[in-house]
Amino acid sequence: MRTRRAWRRFSTVGVAVVLALLSAIVGPLQQADASTKNVPGQFVSKLYTEALGRVPTSTEWNAAVQQFADGGCTAQTLADLGQSVYTSADFARLGYDNPAKLTTLFRGAWNAEADPGLLAQWQSGLSQGESWSAVVAQFFVAPQFTELVPKICRGGSDSSATSYGMSGEAADGLPRATGGFAGTEEDLQRTLDQTPAGGTVQLAGRAVVRVTKPLRVPSGVTLTTSGEPATEQYAEMGRLVRAGDFDAAMVDVADGARLSGVWIDGARNNPDNSAPERTNVRVLGGTGTAVVGNKISNTAGSASVQVLGESAGHSCSRVVVSKNLITAYSNDHYLTKELSRDRTTGTWSDGIDVGCSDSTVTDNQIVDTGGVGIMLYRGADDTSRPQRSTISGNTIASAGVPMYAAIAVNPLYYVLSKGEAKDYDFGGSTISENHLWTAPNTHFVIGISIGSRPWYGGMAMVGANSGHGVSVAGNGTSGIGARVRTGIAVSGMDDVRITSDPAVWQHGVPGKSGDACPSTDVAASKTAGTADGLDTEVSFENTDLDGCMGEP
Repeated sequence: MRTRRAWRRFSTVGVAVVLALLSAIVGPLQQADASTKNVPGQFVSKLYTEALGRVPTSTEWNAAVQQFADGGCTAQTLADLGQSVYTSADFARLGYDNPAKLTTLFRGAWNAEADPGLLAQWQSGLSQGESWSAVVAQFFVAPQFTELVPKICRGGSDSSATSYGMSGEAADGLPRATGGFAGTEEDLQRTLDQTPAGGTVQLAGRAVVRVTKPLRVPSGVTLTTSGEPATEQYAEMGRLVRAGDFDAAMVDVADGARLSGVWIDGARNNPDNSAPERTNVRVLGGTGTAVVGNKISNTAGSASVQVLGESAGHSCSRVVVSKNLITAYSNDHYLTKELSRDRTTGTWSDGIDVGCSDSTVTDNQIVDTGGVGIMLYRGADDTSRPQRSTISGNTIASAGVPMYAAIAVNPLYYVLSKGEAKDYDFGGSTISENHLWTAPNTHFVIGISIGSRPWYGGMAMVGANSGHGVSVAGNGTSGIGARVRTGIAVSGMDDVRITSDPAVWQHGVPGKSGDACPSTDVAASKTAGTADGLDTEVSFENTDLDGCMGEP
């Protein structure tokens, strides 16, 4: 309370003075004419995803990059951008009341959940006539923000230092914004189970349900929030929060069920707080199953969304994953952890893993997943079952966490001592019109990886399966650019069609020791015989890509 009252004393002029003093203490990490490689990309991205429920546009991103290139990364320049976003017309148009406004401000400015006591104090000030712009200005000089500045501005390039994660406080519910369910997970599961196919269960707006075991949305049932708010208004959504260390998905979406307008929070507060099985959302195949328009954040598992198909024992058709906002700020691209005495895993995650042969994955916004933005696997173990999914219109950004690939098409591998290579049909699959970009100091190792040989080729214990088909067209970098070793890599996939490549691939990314992926826009292993039948209108480097995936 003393902190809140102290900051209330500052006028707008006082705020500016404090910021100037703080900037002098912290110091800019780059001069006006310095490289843009110290741009705080995750801070920029987080302002937009947490304030506006979306990724920044290319105009907004490029303006922010220029602002930090010109003025350096300081408390003042960070606050200037933060205040401009939270007092923008776009933010005002969301129509939030004071509790919802403050919730987004806690997350974007302080990197934290809204503390109930502080929330009540700030809300009281607003209700007594304090202006929203004055409150925003005070947030950006408060200790909760200034203590973050050295982490945000610590610089670094192509390393873990470009991320500052999300803080670990437990989520608290706000006053309910709408009617609907606001009980315990047991009651919610009971309500879902008692709802007939075709029925809907609505969470109360802003309700928080803590999940300590998998929650199942039954076949044909819809789980949503009252009013079904869009991701731009995520602070109005009912929220499911992982609570506990159970090694399973938070939410299972059964055959024909729909998950829409819900905030699914994996509550990961540091890279080590993870296990591969702790996916946020798992789609259990089915017909017409849909995950649409959700905020899916901070998965503690190997993916934010996992779509299962016949390889996992789930028949599927017409599965839809669309218009979700997926952020994974607390994972790490580089670190590994020991799961057991003889088993380790990376602390990175994927955005959407697709194992269903008939999936439509469109218009999702995916940020800082560390592993792969969207991974398209074979649709079944049976090689006669074609993978015919569509990956289109998605935005995949590496703002503060480097990633192995933005998009990958992966027939997987076989164990050398137990099996043999198989060739899988991807002939109906398209990768088109996606938007892939990075900050000036992060990267994708490969922008779009077609085939599994960069991942598994030349390994001692496993061999790479192959595939054929896949159409790649019109994938761009949104007027921002993407730093990569290789823009598009084709190896382990025959009969690939690349009709255009409007992306601006930027190079200079360090490669792994030994056989690093080539520093080039497009590469294909034609001479090696693992990209036969390549049909392309773009020039490419003909080179071996076996086992090139990795970091120095």
